[in-house]
Amino acid sequence: QKTEPETQLQVLPVDKPLAKLIIRWLEHLATLKRYSPHTLTAYRQDMAEFLRFVSEQQAGEVSLEMLKELPLADYRSWLMQRRNKMLVASSNARAVSSVRSFFRMLK
Repeated sequence: QKTEPETQLQVLPVDKPLAKLIIRWLEHLATLKRYSPHTLTAYRQDMAEFLRFVSEQQAGEVSLEMLKELPLADYRSWLMQRRNKMLVASSNARAVSSVRSFFRMLK
């Protein structure tokens, strides 16, 4: 039986190895970092939005290799898109923190 994060990740434009890493990251946040369910939901949604953006920019399924090679300009474009949606600064800061947290786990 699939857990809620696994089910939600199925609809993301990511390959299976990246999906497994995202699940591992979310489990890490839940168990070792003890993030609240609300924070986990926000981080999952932020990461999903980021991955959808990357998929649109790169015109395809996102892989770990693609993320490693992603130009800084794409990160800036993602942030600019968020700002253009008139999201509050704290939401943008959390989204950056979410994505940064994922990349830190990869190290």
